[in-house]
Amino acid sequence: MVDWTLGLTLTEQEQNMIHSAYALFPENGRSLNQVLSFVKDIPLICDFEIKREHSSIPPEFQLGVWMGASYLKRKLHGWDTKIPMLGVCVCGSTWLLYIS
Repeated sequence: MVDWTLGLTLTEQEQNMIHSAYALFPENGRSLNQVLSFVKDIPLICDFEIKREHSSIPPEFQLGVWMGASYLKRKLHGWDTKIPMLGVCVCGSTWLLYIS
């Protein structure tokens, strides 16, 4: 999982539409993104992976795995995979934006 994410706030009507659509999916597929935690009903628009400057694991690696899972989730449900995904790696004082 990434360290931080930005998501959209939905209206009650939009939330109800999502929950109605969930009836078409199995229990473990009822999520707008690739997680089943408290953010499963929130459209995520930008993910952040944050590391210390000299981390043993590059932040791009973890962000890439996360964004790959998002792509597979979209593909699994037949959702549009051409909509860009945004990710930001923060390593020390360096911020890099990735679009996939």
